[in-house]
Amino acid sequence: MAKKKSPVKSDSSLPVKIIDDFFPMDGQTQPAIVKIAKVLKDHGVAVSHLSPAMAIIIGIMSSRLGDPVPMIITEDEGAGALELLHICLNLVPEDSWKEMPTGKSSRLDPKDYEGKTIICYEADSAKDFLSQLLRESELFGRIAKTGSRQTMSKPTAWVALTKNPNNQLLKNRYATRIHITADQKSKTERLQHLVSKPDLKYLRVQKIQSACLRALLARVKSVPVDIAFGDKIIKPDVSRMQNAVPFIDSIYRMLRNVTRINNCPKLSDLDLKAAFLKLDLEDLAPTDTASQEEPYTVTKLDYVYFSQAFAGIFNVNNDFLTPRQQAIFGAIFDHNMNYQKNSLKHKKSTPQQRLNDYDERSYNKGWAAREDIETSLKGSGEVFSNTTLHNELKILLDNNLIREIKVPSRRNKYAYAATNPPGDVDVLETDFSNIEHP
Repeated sequence: MAKKKSPVKSDSSLPVKIIDDFFPMDGQTQPAIVKIAKVLKDHGVAVSHLSPAMAIIIGIMSSRLGDPVPMIITEDEGAGALELLHICLNLVPEDSWKEMPTGKSSRLDPKDYEGKTIICYEADSAKDFLSQLLRESELFGRIAKTGSRQTMSKPTAWVALTKNPNNQLLKNRYATRIHITADQKSKTERLQHLVSKPDLKYLRVQKIQSACLRALLARVKSVPVDIAFGDKIIKPDVSRMQNAVPFIDSIYRMLRNVTRINNCPKLSDLDLKAAFLKLDLEDLAPTDTASQEEPYTVTKLDYVYFSQAFAGIFNVNNDFLTPRQQAIFGAIFDHNMNYQKNSLKHKKSTPQQRLNDYDERSYNKGWAAREDIETSLKGSGEVFSNTTLHNELKILLDNNLIREIKVPSRRNKYAYAATNPPGDVDVLETDFSNIEHP
């Protein structure tokens, strides 16, 4: 019986890189998340922007995958966030997203964005609508209306841009924040990409790459995903960190979506032929509709790739606080630390371990009373009224940044301790040895 000829091997004009990335001849292939990174880099995305870009692609895909991950993008001046978003939109299936109409009178019909991620270029102008979707996603995991209102079968995520540091959506930790930096290296890489590869051959390869990746992502199935070692990937002290639940919820959603993408069916030779015939790869995607009976299971390899790519995105920090709130938080933290600095018990303890020692059932002078806070603030030139201090302390308490204790034998007097140190705190566990999984 004669062997079937492979169109891949017989056509020497086909780009070798695309064959290796999307149609491996030896049956071995890298996870799809790695393919996404490669294509992004080939499309001129700077190395320092790869992690945000990969996260944005997962955010755009998240509605159709059943685990919505709303995202709000901020940027340094000149970082090219809009440019990066457009690159990402070109690499995902067109039916996975819908642009938010502009203008006050423009509204989206629920039928228009069912199962799609909404792309909003001006988050400030649509903050009420986005807040509503965020609330519904947070509470129900899907948009559910009753009575005469539309009931949606799939949840809705959104990816929005903002240049306003005071946008209220930035304070909601259920919205995953993506920040695009404008370091000199990223600017240089972007410029070099624009001027070094303008030839038609390169543009042809780019088009085929984009079509291949869109077709690959169009085949990702929305199936249940089991994280057998979910308790092993979050650091032990996370329960004391601010807004831990939203962070963990977003981490699990992102990880499940990465696992779904890594399990997407491979492209066939037929897809490769279509890539060279008007790039109609998307038309072939619905042909692979085999049902998935068993849920996917997150593997240790899925988590390793996930943690390496996205760990920095889930760092806990206090940058959403106003300068006044940061000053009060800093005064409390410094008072807590100064009380314990000469303690033999805490000689080798980390700041977090020292803060953990402030038990809400046991008062000592390390707790910062209001007069301690006021003295510290006056020393740095800050003077607040009692009402202002009361209101700002309440905000810190509501955000789980501090905890309070009743001062013994003093009527209506309370003292405070920080729950975690200022600055970035990594939530994800990077010690993979604790994960027992094939």
